Parts: sequence; structure tokens; C-alpha cells
Amino acid sequence: MYTFGSSANYSYNFGLEASSKVLLNGGGGAITFGSGYANSTEWAIPACKTGGTLTLEDEILQIDPAKSLTWYDHQKGFGAPRNWTWFELHFPGSSIKASIWAYDLLASPSAEARFATVRLGQDSHSLLAYELTPDMNDVWKSPNSNITYPLKWKLDFENGDYLWVKSIRPDQEIYGSRQIGDTVYAGFATVSGRFLGQRIGFGVVEMITLY
Repeated sequence: MYTFGSSANYSYNFGLEASSKVLLNGGGGAITFGSGYANSTEWAIPACKTGGTLTLEDEILQIDPAKSLTWYDHQKGFGAPRNWTWFELHFPGSSIKASIWAYDLLASPSAEARFATVRLGQDSHSLLAYELTPDMNDVWKSPNSNITYPLKWKLDFENGDYLWVKSIRPDQEIYGSRQIGDTVYAGFATVSGRFLGQRIGFGVVEMITLY
């Protein structure tokens, strides 16, 4: 597949080739995601070889497919939760890929959703419940949106494993001025801990508040 886009200061033109089978969120590709328990379908190709160009001002950068990795995610449905934190995690030297959700469906804490969809190898899926604890001593407040974001989280899984996920830098917010839902924190993160035999990893964290 191909993706491209441009603005006044940059443009990109990428070609993506799947190098991994599909990950199905929730184990079957459908999750509860919104008021009234509306459903959303979500699947991902967690590894794609990527080639093409990235242009910054007048500089053209070539993307090396041998050293690239793209997680392609597709989600569609009706409704949305109040907020969410989502992690896309990779563990070098293994085939483990994880899509980890935390979101609040209603105002009540009893309507929280905390689950990790883990693909083991190319086919097997595992679903793990977990507890998410943000480190509120390590935060960043956006001067644009005035939202305060945690920069570090501990994930305690029901099987006894745990992970620390840490944003690589404070300001990774994409700001939208029209409404709160136009703003998202989406950035790179490092991973450490103990998870299905793995000790280190990397990935992306995404945080958004809708209402």
C-alpha cells in the first residue's frame, strides 16, 4: 500500500509492504469502544517494510526498507470512550507484538477497560488484563492545550509480568485548536521490565481526551 501527504514545510511518500501477519485487537478484531457499549473493529499489521522519501524544507531523505518498521493500524466503529491511553509495543529479537488499551467508557471507574492483545509468533493471540499506573511525578503540561500528560507508566499484568513504559521526550503532542478531541499526544517510548520472557522493547504511546 502507499501513503502520501504534504504541508508547507514537509511532505512524505511511503510505500508499505507487510512483513507480519495481522494482529486482531481483543483476539477477534472487535472491542467495546463507546457509550452504550458500542463496538469498534480494529486490526493491525504490526510490521511493514517501508520505503520512499521524506522531504523536510528542501532536504529529501530516502527511507531504507532494510532498516524501517511501520505499524499499520485500522480502526472503525461508532461511538468513542471518554479518553484513552494506547501502547503499541515491540520486543527486539522476538516475534511478540502488543496492542495495549486503557480507556474509560463512562464516568464510573467500573466502566474502565484495561487489556493487552498480544500476538505470539505469526498466528497465536493472547489477551491479558492489567493494571495501569501513571507516574504523576513525571509529567509534562502542554502550553498549547493546557493538558497535563504523564510521561511514565507501570503496567502490571495478571500473569505476574510487568512493564515500565517511558516517553522518550516530553513534548510529543499534536495540537488541534478547534476542539479538545483534535489534540493527541502520540510519540515514541522505551520499554523495560519482564514480559513473556522479554526484558526490553520500544513502541508508541497515544493519549487523547474526548469529553
